[in-house]
Amino acid sequence: MRGLSRIPGAVAQVFTVFVCFLFVAEEAHAQAVALPWGESVQVPEMGFNTRLRRHHEEPGCTQPEPSIWRYDWNHPDLRDDVARFGGGVMRYPGGTMGNYWNWVDETRILIGEDGEPVSLDICEASFIPKANSVTIGCPGPNQDMTPERFEEVKIKTTITLRSFLDGVQDLKDRGQDVKELYMITLIDPFLYLGSPQVDYLLGSDPTPQAVRNLLSNNSIQRADAQLDKLLYEYCGDCESYSGQLDIELGNEYNIRRYGKFFPRNECFETNDLCGDCVADVDMYADICSELLPGIRQRFPNARVAVHGGHSTAGYPWNPTLAERFGASSDEPMDAAVIHFYPRSIAEANLDLAFCLCDDDAYDLDAVQRIQQISTQEHYVRNDFEAWRGSGLPIWITEFNNFDYSEECFYSYPGQFDAE
Repeated sequence: MRGLSRIPGAVAQVFTVFVCFLFVAEEAHAQAVALPWGESVQVPEMGFNTRLRRHHEEPGCTQPEPSIWRYDWNHPDLRDDVARFGGGVMRYPGGTMGNYWNWVDETRILIGEDGEPVSLDICEASFIPKANSVTIGCPGPNQDMTPERFEEVKIKTTITLRSFLDGVQDLKDRGQDVKELYMITLIDPFLYLGSPQVDYLLGSDPTPQAVRNLLSNNSIQRADAQLDKLLYEYCGDCESYSGQLDIELGNEYNIRRYGKFFPRNECFETNDLCGDCVADVDMYADICSELLPGIRQRFPNARVAVHGGHSTAGYPWNPTLAERFGASSDEPMDAAVIHFYPRSIAEANLDLAFCLCDDDAYDLDAVQRIQQISTQEHYVRNDFEAWRGSGLPIWITEFNNFDYSEECFYSYPGQFDAE
């Protein structure tokens, strides 16, 4: 139960392509719009998400021996592959799944399906896959994220923060130009409007402000725990780390399915939190504002980016953030993030040849032309335009025709199980 009834009134299956444009919005607009078909511009930096999907069944939070895991940052073969790729920006842990990524081993007391508290052990480097995370809190049976549901759908990986940093250091020792980008999640899959956890903590009829306060405070506490973990892995029991790294705050929270974590007033009046609930950009901005001083203290030389995105249901996402965190504001960020995913093929036409990157499977020239049209018609004119005059560089931390990795993985099981 949720909403009105509870509260009234690289390789596709491994990497997501990453592009980082370090020019200001005015330059991004000029270059992208004016670029004739067939011409190109120099992209300053490229990279990829560093989360690997591979699941393991070791008991508790024990990690398997790295020698048997080909796609593991402790495995020399993967490091060799990345070195040949050329390093670049390495984004940990990733995007959508990074929103549901567990940074630490922890034991949480959560509300089980019988309404009673349950102790749940959650391992670092485990996460909720997209196929399950997108339906959290949606109408229908078995959509609430309970301890029982988490145990059923979780994926445990070998990509701990330590293994990632060891891999990064190995690449740097080889002379690779590697930069670390960390996506700090601001949501808790167990705590959202209408969740059993919220109802248990606040009762069956909490005020909207009480819910928002609970979600905001929890978001800040969990983000701080991630930042503390990051600081510890860099320099142990230190108070700050002066090295350079990049941080982006959250991922795509302008999309409707995240509204339940940052609920506007309208969200308290609907039974469909996945279709009719749009995130409150001011609530997201307030959380970022609370976190920013602590990030500056821990990582004085880090660049911090607020996560932009197109406006949903008429609510101005980018313009609000540009005004709040622009270069001339009282609390300026160092960059703004947007994502670029122009679709280039209908999912109904997805076939194995396409998934295996067979050049004969599709018309590459047509794909590129669709991408160019999408660039001009959607992202440049909407997302880029919103940041004009903000003085902030634009980071495109996800860029691809479309990430078909999960669709290919589920449509053709067994085809991508490389050892």
